[in-house]
Amino acid sequence: MHLRDVLRMNPLVSIIVPVQQVQPPVLYQSLESIISQTMQNYEVIICDDGSIEDISVIHNKYDKRFRILSLQRTDNPAIMRNAGIVSARGQFLAFLEVGDTWLPEKLEKQLLFLRQYPDMGLIGSNGYRVSADNEIPTMIYTEQETFHTHIFAHLLIRNLFVFSSVLVKSHLIKQTGMFCEDRAIFPVEDYDLWLRFAAIEECGYIAEPLVHCIAPSQHTFYQSLSAVQIMEAHLLMLERIEQFAKKYRLSIPKNILLESRGTYIREILRIMGFRSMFRSIHYCARFIKNSIQQQFY
Repeated sequence: MHLRDVLRMNPLVSIIVPVQQVQPPVLYQSLESIISQTMQNYEVIICDDGSIEDISVIHNKYDKRFRILSLQRTDNPAIMRNAGIVSARGQFLAFLEVGDTWLPEKLEKQLLFLRQYPDMGLIGSNGYRVSADNEIPTMIYTEQETFHTHIFAHLLIRNLFVFSSVLVKSHLIKQTGMFCEDRAIFPVEDYDLWLRFAAIEECGYIAEPLVHCIAPSQHTFYQSLSAVQIMEAHLLMLERIEQFAKKYRLSIPKNILLESRGTYIREILRIMGFRSMFRSIHYCARFIKNSIQQQFY
């Protein structure tokens, strides 16, 4: 058996690429950034919900490390990613949104970082935001410090992990529950998973940008969501992490949780204005109720 066949059967990294309603050139651009990686011990799982009209093009264009997982039409990225996770053979999982691209040393640098800090279960990195009109890319995060620690409290305030930058140990992500498939939590199903993961495992962040990312609004999965729906998804995410903490008897910083909840509710009220007085009263009452409950929990 050739070495390439051995690596294909036992890849170090499984790269999951969900595909829905994308133009082939955009998909190929993302896949080419995988081929350009300096670390070549990987498999690529393309989770297709019926968007790829001619699958043979993929088979002819790429080697046997690239395989297509054909799924029923779901319009649900969490279902697609979870199917890829279940199918994965690698020790590590990486995720790449179609339209995003990796810098050539992305996988190599993250694996070296994990080797240096073996207790760490998940690592992300900074990235460049690429606009649709090809303006000069900008850094997504201002953090200039690479770190490795328990970052759960910091993560409650805001998501530090660019989705296409994450590399995670396979067995740990399966234990954490994978991506929530409830559509009410879109588009923060990834943030929801990172929070659950960070509550029980050490995570790391490389300040160096290792990915180029298109704006979230350009991803076909989330183009139909309103600003209020996105804020409501964040509130649901906080409720889910509270339930997760109770289930596993984990300690979470109540003051930061309350602050985050207040931030999302204020943003909802700002967006809605006086268009819906009833819903505004509902959110205010919800915030007061949670504030009282957290004083006794």
